[in-house]
Amino acid sequence: TQFADGAWRSAFDPQLLPSPIVTVLLSDDETLWIGTDAGLASWDQDAETLTSVDSFDGATIEALVLGPKNRLWVGTRANGVWVEQEDGRWARHQFNRADATSFPGSGVAAYGLAVDRLHEGIWALVANGGLAYWDSQGWHDGDPYNKLPSGLLYRVYTDELDGSVWVGTEAGVA
Repeated sequence: TQFADGAWRSAFDPQLLPSPIVTVLLSDDETLWIGTDAGLASWDQDAETLTSVDSFDGATIEALVLGPKNRLWVGTRANGVWVEQEDGRWARHQFNRADATSFPGSGVAAYGLAVDRLHEGIWALVANGGLAYWDSQGWHDGDPYNKLPSGLLYRVYTDELDGSVWVGTEAGVA
């Protein structure tokens, strides 16, 4: 549903989405990305077309960010983190015991991704697992010295001016 010209209107039938339960939205210049509790869709605002992204069928989308090189990053509840590649294919970051730089959990918390534009990285709130950082080489512990005031993390935010990261926890902001 969109508010334009003083009125609410539906741009498309919500039954065309992977699920009518919308969990997160993100817009760039041409596309509105729509995360649901059962997948991901994109709305081309110029062509007025809705497309479901097959790679995410059944996945609960928790977070969407436009990361370094303007690539879409998708955080799911239990299917890892995905990034759109330059050729349009999707690369999945998921936990692998044999790889210390793999994503350190099964998924991300709600709104659990933030872009570090200064260093071209991604911060992630790992579902039930703390804070992680992607530096283009791999995933690393975002709080290696356990200095956050709590292990229960709710939001992550990066300041585009100085690159500082802010984390909202059950015990305040750090």
